[in-house]
Amino acid sequence: MNPQPQVITISDITPSLFNKLRLEHPETLSCPCSNTSVLYHIFVSNFITFHPICSSIFVSKEWIEALYEPMASAYFVMDFRTTAHAQFKFIADFCSLSKDIVDQTLIDLGDIPLFSIQLLSKDDVHSEVNKTVEVALSSSYTQVNLPLHFFQMITRSNSMASALNTNVLVLLDDDKTFGFRIHEKHTRYVDKYLYADMLHTTTCNLKNNVIPAGFYSEPLDQIARYHENWPMEPVFLRPIAVSTVDGFFGGCTALDAVLASTFDCLYGIKCLEAFTDYFPNLSRMKLNWTSSVLTSSRKTIPLNQLLEKLLIENRSIHINYPKYFNECAPSTLSLYGGLTIILRLIVPLLISLLLKCKSCPENTNFKLGIFIF
Repeated sequence: MNPQPQVITISDITPSLFNKLRLEHPETLSCPCSNTSVLYHIFVSNFITFHPICSSIFVSKEWIEALYEPMASAYFVMDFRTTAHAQFKFIADFCSLSKDIVDQTLIDLGDIPLFSIQLLSKDDVHSEVNKTVEVALSSSYTQVNLPLHFFQMITRSNSMASALNTNVLVLLDDDKTFGFRIHEKHTRYVDKYLYADMLHTTTCNLKNNVIPAGFYSEPLDQIARYHENWPMEPVFLRPIAVSTVDGFFGGCTALDAVLASTFDCLYGIKCLEAFTDYFPNLSRMKLNWTSSVLTSSRKTIPLNQLLEKLLIENRSIHINYPKYFNECAPSTLSLYGGLTIILRLIVPLLISLLLKCKSCPENTNFKLGIFIF
């Protein structure tokens, strides 16, 4: 007996009815969309939270201005007073830039259509949306990191001088023949464990070195005499920090230093309280350190790694499936039976077999062709 084609058509479709029939008849269910293109912003909501430093007092204009030190370039490279103002300005700028990039990415994402001839299940919609969002965000990550690394390389290789005297010193010499002469000299990182071997010193035009930051009490005239070498001058000067700034660094440039930072100090009240001893303007802010300290699940991660994800702490996606369902607007739902079922099952197999035949050698192709036809 030949199988007779049977089609059962159902109107008044609901998401729950579709899901029930999809589970019961996965191979024989057809539910075409009246609208095959649905924009993401109609049914997708993205929730992004950034690293807590981006919403803290530490990126405020008031905090950054309070860290300004007119004599910053006179201190040691690793003295936090030298680069604190610049480092927190960088952090604030990175937060702002990351938010702008993510916001624009999500706006662009909202205008992307989800194409589907057939109504997709809730799980399939989630899968498609997740993949699209991941690809969109991944492409946006490079908008910060690639230019940033390029800028570091250009600064180092072209010996661009920092105004803070951290990577280059501008010296004024009294030459008996030519009179006063201005020239530049690169500062030199000295490995304190291997300083006897000058091969273990590196100038800032060759490598972006960093060292833990702290506060130092040496007189400014002594610092000026030995400013070229850091964190120490072999034989003559081995400064010891009066107070350390956990998770922050000094380096060839303020940018090098901040990219290595993990912000440890900002998680502890005791460390922050020491700031007021070296930045008097902070006392005017009347800060409550208890409410100012950071809390995060991503401690001890350096800023350069956080920027690889644009400072995103957490992200989640909410999909309003009923809205997608309404936009798809399926008018009928069909269940196929008899010959129709057989064809729906066999056709994909035939197509697969034909594709395999095309990839076979000519003689094999010929024999298979005779056998099939």
